[in-house]
Amino acid sequence: ARLFAQVQRHAAELTQRVEERTAELIAILEAMGEGVIYTDQNRVRYVNQAFTNLTGYRADALLAQPNRHPLAMIMPAENGEQATQDIIRAWERGEPWQGELKIRRQDGSVFDAGMTMTTVTLSDGQLLGSVALIRDISQRKALQAQRERFIANASHELRTPITNMILRLALIRRQPEKLEEHLR
Repeated sequence: ARLFAQVQRHAAELTQRVEERTAELIAILEAMGEGVIYTDQNRVRYVNQAFTNLTGYRADALLAQPNRHPLAMIMPAENGEQATQDIIRAWERGEPWQGELKIRRQDGSVFDAGMTMTTVTLSDGQLLGSVALIRDISQRKALQAQRERFIANASHELRTPITNMILRLALIRRQPEKLEEHLR
């Protein structure tokens, strides 16, 4: 009887610790700015609020599609078959995958996203599921495109006068008697 009471007390302590750890982990995941989705054999097990804010999808909406991997729902065709195959191959090998994709929101709109997908395995290598971390990189990509346009325009604007100066210097070397004319 005493041993049984000790086992029950120990089990209650372990249950309490698991509940505390679970609450801590959920608090951390909910505080993240990146969307997190955890899937287990093509079933959504967890979606944080940031994922819902980014995509409009809630876990229950994703659960309504049991025969389709949830990431397939949010990856539009613009990503191409190659990106999907790369992710699947990484998942099958138990390797992380990181890249940039287009993500489809529930309302049909699409945004640029950075995604990191990691498999979750047991110590014996058995695959349990995967965790995908998704962040909106639309603003960063827009700023990058703006920077590239600025550099291209600045380069073009500088190239014309510099080319003209190089030409005039070459003419001055060949025709030193026309120095005043070339300097004007």
